[in-house]
Amino acid sequence: MVDQTTTIFGVIRDESEGMASIAEEHSAATEEMLSVMEEQNTNIAGIYDYMKEIKTSGDNLRGVLNNRQ
Repeated sequence: MVDQTTTIFGVIRDESEGMASIAEEHSAATEEMLSVMEEQNTNIAGIYDYMKEIKTSGDNLRGVLNNRQ
């Protein structure tokens, strides 16, 4: 009876350690995904700024062309 109880608790301990390991892996993966998303957000913001500059340059060019006519 004691041997069975010890075996059962050993199995429970092993399963708990396995679940803890999986939780740690998921946490690390989540942190990595957050880092990638923050980097992508920064890149998107940079692209948006470049697009605004292109639009401004286009508007300025249009104004120059309209003034020459």
